[in-house]
Amino acid sequence: MIKNFFKKSNNKIKSFISADDLDEAMNAFRQLGKLNEDDLKLVENVIEEWTNIQAISNILMYPVLIEKSRRVEILLKGLRSEDIPYYSLASIIGFQKSDLMDLNEESRKIIVEELIQIANKYTNFSDRVVVTLEKYLKIEDAEKLCNLIHINNKTTRHNIIAWLLKSFKGKKEDLTDLIKKCKISKEFKDLVSNKYSENERKITQGIYSDLEFMLYSYLPNLKDFEN
Repeated sequence: MIKNFFKKSNNKIKSFISADDLDEAMNAFRQLGKLNEDDLKLVENVIEEWTNIQAISNILMYPVLIEKSRRVEILLKGLRSEDIPYYSLASIIGFQKSDLMDLNEESRKIIVEELIQIANKYTNFSDRVVVTLEKYLKIEDAEKLCNLIHINNKTTRHNIIAWLLKSFKGKKEDLTDLIKKCKISKEFKDLVSNKYSENERKITQGIYSDLEFMLYSYLPNLKDFEN
């Protein structure tokens, strides 16, 4: 089925779905322009057949190519993949790029819960999960995020603390109450409190602080990916 549409589709979409390098995929995506009917059918068939790992991964990372009504559904399918962890990573990036304008509260909560589960499951790219979570989190989700700080990944911890510092800026008592509720060790509770104090001190003194800014780790190509 895919081969039939592949023949009819333009070279730009072919280059995109077959690109095995992230930079090449990005450049190919930028060149796409308006897709014709055969291009869209090609994307739909790649998704329906769910067998071409590279093509699916590329599409998940650029979810604007997915029919809007199915975008969350397909990204969650990739995120929940048991046999191909790279789909989870690709969906994390896809959710980061997604438009939230029409996202309802129920879907937002599902996405948050699913991303938190993935952070615990794949700690090697949990830092990327937190970067994506920033887009979906509300203050009511703070405890769930705080509980991830036990993950043995320095960048993940930095990103969690960055979100907490930014979200609770000027609200030390609220942050203190949150930390008390979090199911983390005293070591990590002290870490969050100390980073908060350090950040507030720097801001007060007019010193630049990068503690509120998230860090982006290296994103591997599918061919280089090791779970």
